[in-house]
Amino acid sequence: MIRSAIIDDTPRLLPLLSELGYPAALEDLNRRFLKFVKNPGFGVAVCEMNEEITGLVAWTKTDYLISDATRFSIAGIVVSTSHRGVGIGKNS
Repeated sequence: MIRSAIIDDTPRLLPLLSELGYPAALEDLNRRFLKFVKNPGFGVAVCEMNEEITGLVAWTKTDYLISDATRFSIAGIVVSTSHRGVGIGKNS
């Protein structure tokens, strides 16, 4: 299942971030998560399988002044090493 991340997910996000080479203290991640998601158009989604968070994606949204275009940028993405290559997101 893919769903929006919530602050209660942060302890389970720590191992994923460590796999990317970004270890963090829980207090730091909580602070950054709350600061990030309070921005309009910013978000974090997780993939959860059997009550385990197996992946995450964070994005930012930018509206343009010179046109009606909107751009979404990936601010972070990771799938746990034990779940890579198995189609996370396709059937979740």
